[in-house]
Amino acid sequence: MAIDSRIQIKIEIDKRELLTSGILHLEGNDPIKLDINGLKFIFTFKNDDGEPRYTGTITEENVLQLDFFNHKNTLGEGKLSPIELATINNQTLFFTYYASTVNFETNSRRFEYAFYLGK
Repeated sequence: MAIDSRIQIKIEIDKRELLTSGILHLEGNDPIKLDINGLKFIFTFKNDDGEPRYTGTITEENVLQLDFFNHKNTLGEGKLSPIELATINNQTLFFTYYASTVNFETNSRRFEYAFYLGK
């Protein structure tokens, strides 16, 4: 089946438009780096003695580092309610994620993410 390359798909959920989404297969502890219109995001997975959680730190101008702690569940865990991250062109940038650990020894995981713009 041929698809016309001029066809554009627009997905909107509760007044938020999907910018991008994807699934990454990761191994090890290398950070994930993403850039949206000059806003840079760094995602890292870390372990400590606490509960599963995430923290955000502005490490320099226009750079936000999100650390995901103790995401060790093989069935997955994350935040499906949109998290407000930034403002782009007077619209709020939202983020959701879900991570599943596949192999604890190699820190192999599946990382699902979505970015939305809206209100």
